[in-house]
Amino acid sequence: MSLAALIMTVGSQGAAVALPEAPAAADRSFASSFETGDPAPDWLNTVDTAPDGGKRASGVDGGYSTGIPGNVTDHVTDVRASAENTGGGEVKENLVDGEPGTKWLAFEPTGWAEFDLDKPVKVVAYALTSANDFAERDPRDWTLQGSTDGKEWKSLDTRSGESFEERP
Repeated sequence: MSLAALIMTVGSQGAAVALPEAPAAADRSFASSFETGDPAPDWLNTVDTAPDGGKRASGVDGGYSTGIPGNVTDHVTDVRASAENTGGGEVKENLVDGEPGTKWLAFEPTGWAEFDLDKPVKVVAYALTSANDFAERDPRDWTLQGSTDGKEWKSLDTRSGESFEERP
């Protein structure tokens, strides 16, 4: 969080400028990390420290990031799918567009999607978002697989009987 204040005074020689009445004092106190005596942050590492000097967080570097931490969709170079609803715009590319309001639909009881990445990645977590229209189309059973060569596949996770309680 950054806090900035700007005060601008406009006037010209021989002219009087009337300032508005000062606002009433707030009935509660305000504190920030910019207190007198605190060092100014260098914006390269803004991790707060505990009284013993240890860091209270890790991975904070002041850089800007968006989306889900660890998201690899920006490394996807190609997407293939068993089927898609091109007429409805429910195509495989929607799987990696980062928009929960778009979707991929295969009018089949089962389907698959395959992603090529520009570099190997280690999968430690993944997320699925279901569409907002027909709960009966939600995936219930799936297997997540990975491959380093596109030929030999290893099952990374298998789920069955899943449900999506919250609709987007």
